[in-house]
Amino acid sequence: MSGAHTPGPWEAVRIYEFIDNPSMRVTAKGGAVFVAQATFDHGARTGGPFLSDVNEMHANARLIAAAPELLEAVQAFIAYDDSASQDGFEFMALYRK
Repeated sequence: MSGAHTPGPWEAVRIYEFIDNPSMRVTAKGGAVFVAQATFDHGARTGGPFLSDVNEMHANARLIAAAPELLEAVQAFIAYDDSASQDGFEFMALYRK
């Protein structure tokens, strides 16, 4: 991965721009930086980037908010794999292609 991203922690917060269509906003730096938004729709709109399952919307926002920690865990695993292999097989070799 190249390029920088907004440092964590990121936070998923519930917002209500429209009463019938709640959203989850992912922010960083105490809410000062907008990262992403997941929006729920009861079906009034067709097409577009709207979710019809409010639980899925919450899960997606929490997953996005966890991205900095997930990246850190993957980088730690890669560093570990670089320093120790099992039977000569590097676990991450397949992902480096």
